[in-house]
Amino acid sequence: MIKAISGFISVILHPLLMTTWFIFTLTFLTPETIGLDILDNHGKWVMIGIFMLLTFILPMASIVILRITSNISSLTLEERTERLYPLIFTIIYYGATCYFLVVQYKVSAELASILIGVLLTLIIITVITLFWKISVHSAAAWGVAGALLGLNIAMSSEILVYLLSTSILISGAIGSARLYLNAHTPAQVGWGGLLGFLICFSTILIMT
Repeated sequence: MIKAISGFISVILHPLLMTTWFIFTLTFLTPETIGLDILDNHGKWVMIGIFMLLTFILPMASIVILRITSNISSLTLEERTERLYPLIFTIIYYGATCYFLVVQYKVSAELASILIGVLLTLIIITVITLFWKISVHSAAAWGVAGALLGLNIAMSSEILVYLLSTSILISGAIGSARLYLNAHTPAQVGWGGLLGFLICFSTILIMT
């Protein structure tokens, strides 16, 4: 039972989905914090669709193609060396997202800092993966917590406090799930979380 729950948590809170979940939550619960309160409901759903396409659907499609062509042995990417190509593809897609939304669309500084923070985290994780396996799940989850803490400091909001508390609980659940599944060691989970938190938190503080 616990193994099934841990597997479910790992899938539903997959790193590629975390940005979409995060932006979706902010867009519909507190859009003013990321400058999307100017959009109507249709515009908000279009924005979410863009995020899902560029940060989840296309990266996941690339991973599936790598599996079909036998460049990786599993979609779960358990082997450290097999994570490099998927990470590189994901960096490319996130780079395109940053260019499209930050440079061309000129989104708010808060939203731009979130996207750039994620991109920087991915780049550093990819470099680390050349030498050591690190938890991307943990980095993504705690990156959300770091970004929320930064937003709380930049603009006081009661709902952001609730979201931060929830994100910390979710991050703990993700870390526990990855450890229970023996997908990572405590060090890999811990360093992944610390990396994601510090980069996303610092990016918010610097850019907003």
